Amino acid sequence: MGINRTDKLVAGILGLDSLSVAGDLRIRAVEIVVAERPLRHIRGMVHAVGCLLLRCFRGNVWIRGVDGHGERCLVVIETLAEKLREESFSHSGVDRIVVGAAPTGTIRIGIGVLLDGAISIDAAGWSIGVNQLLESREVAVAPAAAFAAACGVGKLFAVEVLGRSGVAVESWSFSLAGMHLLHNERGPDLAVISNLGRIGVLGAGAVGSAIGYILLQASFDVEVIVIDDDVYAEENLDTTLLLERATALKGLPKAKALSSSLSREGLHASAHIERVERGSLILKQPFDSFICAVDNAESRRELDGSQAGLLINAGVGGSSRDAGHVICSKHVAQSQPLSALYPPAIGNQPKVAEEHLPREIRADLCSAVVDQYRGVAMAAPFIALTAASLTVAVAMRHSLGAVSGPLVMKMDVLGIQSMMELRF
Repeated sequence: MGINRTDKLVAGILGLDSLSVAGDLRIRAVEIVVAERPLRHIRGMVHAVGCLLLRCFRGNVWIRGVDGHGERCLVVIETLAEKLREESFSHSGVDRIVVGAAPTGTIRIGIGVLLDGAISIDAAGWSIGVNQLLESREVAVAPAAAFAAACGVGKLFAVEVLGRSGVAVESWSFSLAGMHLLHNERGPDLAVISNLGRIGVLGAGAVGSAIGYILLQASFDVEVIVIDDDVYAEENLDTTLLLERATALKGLPKAKALSSSLSREGLHASAHIERVERGSLILKQPFDSFICAVDNAESRRELDGSQAGLLINAGVGGSSRDAGHVICSKHVAQSQPLSALYPPAIGNQPKVAEEHLPREIRADLCSAVVDQYRGVAMAAPFIALTAASLTVAVAMRHSLGAVSGPLVMKMDVLGIQSMMELRF
């Protein structure tokens, strides 16, 4: 049986000696309380929240409308529940979805509604709110719905599993259009994107699959080339979206498995099985955007020669020092190359000491696993989905000609989100 990476994250942060004890902390049921809105306004948030809860907690996932909801809301709830049942069976082989009010004392998360003593999220257009409702009722773009879900579940996990009650009271909103926190103002508007062009996704693990998940939920046209030379394993199950249990247990190639799951009108995906190096021909192919979703510095340093119009880097922490940290950086011609953020060792000298790394990277050591489960990084699916949401939003902004915004963004999904760093 593989090592559960989310259990390892809990054990590492809390200083536990046993992964089973860490796993026991996740045996919790969660109730999703949904505002009465048309299905298209809440479907993306509810599905993403449900997918994350099925992986992060081990009890049933209850779903209901707000108190006093009407018959129309009941139909919406049943529709949402049926899609989540499909996800539950695919992920674990059992049905953990229950429609109706959960028992008293069940932890809750609100979607489009503020609940006393619970985490709440909202999304509209390119903006999201955490413990804060948005004035707009515009349908959220796919990365905004996913970002709201990831931040909300991350905050719920930090409070209920890690005991970080202080993060529960934070209230904030963020615009993926402007890539900045909102301060009592409406987020900027961007046009509705119709075609994202041709994108390469290097890495089909937790972050790469989360990128695929967002592209699958989106409505724009896009051609995706998934690049990976590895295979799925059981330890990928609780951190990887779009991964069926049977696929993980069979050890199927990541690139083929992920690309085959990306099927909808307007989305065309293919697999490229290769360990990418500096001379790889795939880097010479034209891409509108190329997203790096791998978890090692060596591969990142090989991407400076990419012919993509935009190179986007997504990184997540993998040790007790940086668990929950997410970084997103963008690189175009004449800008700081990606390799500058991940300097190599010089000669026989050890790698650059942490204090000498660029400030954006110091707290994001990228899967530097040093404990007794060496080789298996700490991870949680909401962390990967946060990174994926940012990268897809950056690709969308680039496609629409929006060149402003931060070059580097860093946040701690398990901490106080309003303290996120934006570097221009």
